[in-house]
Amino acid sequence: VNLARHNYREAFHLFTNPRFAFLLKKENRKIRALYRGMNQNPVTYQHLEEFLIASGQKKPVTLSLKEESQDFYGVTESIKETMTILRNGWGHFQIEVETKGDFIEVQKKTISENDFIGSVYQLEFLILGEKLGKGRKFGSIFIKSPYDTLEYKITVSKNNSLAVRMSTFEKKKRAELFQDYMSFQLHQVEVKTWVEQTEQILQELEESGCDYPLYQIYQAHVYCMDDQKERLRKF
Repeated sequence: VNLARHNYREAFHLFTNPRFAFLLKKENRKIRALYRGMNQNPVTYQHLEEFLIASGQKKPVTLSLKEESQDFYGVTESIKETMTILRNGWGHFQIEVETKGDFIEVQKKTISENDFIGSVYQLEFLILGEKLGKGRKFGSIFIKSPYDTLEYKITVSKNNSLAVRMSTFEKKKRAELFQDYMSFQLHQVEVKTWVEQTEQILQELEESGCDYPLYQIYQAHVYCMDDQKERLRKF
């Protein structure tokens, strides 16, 4: 265990040496059986890590993010940014990095413990300006370890003032949706009028980047109320 803490490569060589099994003769059956299971070819660093964890010699390495989200406004061209990954504990691990959103590109898709400086790793990523359209773009970077998955959420917009205006705009449109629906329920407007007004508001929200599941469900409700079966099937 001490060897693994200070020189994992040498510990791995010892672990895969046929004579290592003799060191376990005094151990209980569970640990000997665990070693036999973990020492099946091909043996990897992860097998050694699992052996040390399962035998109670160490705890798994845990990862966390310094920040879980970041917003970028006024983006007119591609920019390079970083996110900070923190680790707690020692041992072998491999991180797979995946992205959601065609405007995000990571510089490195596989990270190991050797990439960390102390307990910190700075993951570089690009925000591609040519992939940005109107309104806000939402994406994520996923950090996947053998034990957990972390999500780093990213919001990007070309508009510099959108961050300030968006909250007020969305609240205003949601109030309009509520008012129009109440007018419809009180039979103050016909269903056709309500549908037209509601679809206009939902379109404005979508174009502004507020394409949330809540509004998608509301759109489906409009299709149901208006008996638009074909559009509902495609939804």
